[in-house]
Amino acid sequence: MTLVNEGCEYREQLGPDADGQTLLAYLSRRYSHSSREEWETRITSGLVLIDSKPVHAEILLRRGS
Repeated sequence: MTLVNEGCEYREQLGPDADGQTLLAYLSRRYSHSSREEWETRITSGLVLIDSKPVHAEILLRRGS
């Protein structure tokens, strides 16, 4: 997964704690420096990618992505 935040790019391989969570819930908890609304804006703007593809906020995550 690739995340962009104010010019910084984050890459992460999801572990078992991400299984079954929505993308928005996961990011809001894991990266609490940004609000839920900020994460939703980033996701809908195509700035959050899973397996190199833009996704929607309610996608269910799976380990290894």
